[in-house]
Amino acid sequence: MGDRFTFGFVDDNGGDTIYLYSHYDGQNAITRLAHALQMAEPRWNDVSYGNRIAISNIIKDEWTITTGYGLSVNQVLDHDYPYVLVTDFATGYVTAYRYNHEDGVGDRLCWFRLELFCSNPVLVKTTITQQLLHTEE
Repeated sequence: MGDRFTFGFVDDNGGDTIYLYSHYDGQNAITRLAHALQMAEPRWNDVSYGNRIAISNIIKDEWTITTGYGLSVNQVLDHDYPYVLVTDFATGYVTAYRYNHEDGVGDRLCWFRLELFCSNPVLVKTTITQQLLHTEE
């Protein structure tokens, strides 16, 4: 069994979201994304390059392996967490959206400037957790 997490990246047309499915290591998704975004920082002002660099840094050297990762557009493939993270280089934000299997991607929980997301993943995780608890009440 995996620890599945899906990362979202808004395309440069602003309408579509590229989703990267990761079969393993969902518990470290925030840290993994923060590192990938740090690597893409020289291209934060270029959506297509920023997306490619961030996705490449999540997948790393596993591009030729036939399991572990998948790509889709506007569709979360599989996911084990109550939120998804969507990066939008055009706006400069990472947004956490509520997620469940029945309804898919739902309401926005919270959002973070790219700089804050990268510099303080512990704060990001704490904020998302608090928002999930707060909205369940």
